[in-house]
Amino acid sequence: MKKSITAGLLIIVCIGCIYNNDVLGLLCFDKTKKEYYNTPNEEHCLTVIRYTGNVWKNNPLDDDRRGIYIMPYKFCGHLPDTNYIRLNYVGAIENLYYKWQGDTLYLRTMDYGVKDDKLSSTVVLDRKMMDYERWGRYYDTIQVMEQYLRWKRMKAEYSVIKSSGFN
Repeated sequence: MKKSITAGLLIIVCIGCIYNNDVLGLLCFDKTKKEYYNTPNEEHCLTVIRYTGNVWKNNPLDDDRRGIYIMPYKFCGHLPDTNYIRLNYVGAIENLYYKWQGDTLYLRTMDYGVKDDKLSSTVVLDRKMMDYERWGRYYDTIQVMEQYLRWKRMKAEYSVIKSSGFN
């Protein structure tokens, strides 16, 4: 009798450890990992959710809503149905730039990573990568300097979510 109780408790402890582990819990139990990015005065909030899907349902041909969700508000549920953008993990290699102006959110991300775009009209999404970001240098010095200065202005105005925060 004691052996069966001990074995049952050991199984419960193992399942609890797997559930609370970041990687194994996300994969085995359909969990999500949420991060909130508030403005300094906490007037606005940006929510980033990482959803890896489920080990039991990982068929690469199915779109099982895996990806990185970005919402312009504080989200407390599992996965959103409206007002979000979903990036695939390949698109999340690049940094995400954002800034708030009044009630409007400006997002900059790379076009190849966007899977779903269900954002409201209060969010302006810029998907076009600047040539300076894409190639770095050019043979024409004037073009390089113009784009470099534009890129520096953008980096000064926007806040950034590092790509390492997605992984």
